[in-house]
Amino acid sequence: MDLTVHCDVTEKDLIHFNYYIAQIMKKIRGNLLTGAFLLIALLFSLFLIEYPPPFDSIVTLALLFFFGMSLMMLLFHLSISRKIAARIRAGEGKQLLGRYSLTLKADYLLEESKGRKSGLPYEEIQSIVTYRNLILIMQSPSTAYIVPENSFSTEAEKRKFLNFLRKRTGL
Repeated sequence: MDLTVHCDVTEKDLIHFNYYIAQIMKKIRGNLLTGAFLLIALLFSLFLIEYPPPFDSIVTLALLFFFGMSLMMLLFHLSISRKIAARIRAGEGKQLLGRYSLTLKADYLLEESKGRKSGLPYEEIQSIVTYRNLILIMQSPSTAYIVPENSFSTEAEKRKFLNFLRKRTGL
């Protein structure tokens, strides 16, 4: 029994996939956190030198620090979104956007898109991840088939697809 799903990957889906990749890459995550902490510490130190605190409370100091960290992470998030979207508009990743079909065959996953067919044996699938509104069928730490959840008309259809895929892959 084959099971087919028709996908339409959008720019937003590709941005979410890139966020997922950034989150799992320990080196990137570690560097980002270290850089953010250093920048906040530097700015906070400069602020304290210029304007000595009128407060004695460590709680107030901690709140200011966490406010600063939250602001930095928000700015980073917005910056990454703009950079990824600009790269997609410039042509990078365009081949990942648009319509394609995934068919779960007995021994492999078949992808069909504009005049192209390719198969992936189930043994080569490293993991199956549900992230935000996506199902990611991971081939490697940075490569995946992106299946938006809106590709399924019902939750039962999505569960059937995931169960079939997990049964075939053993994941």
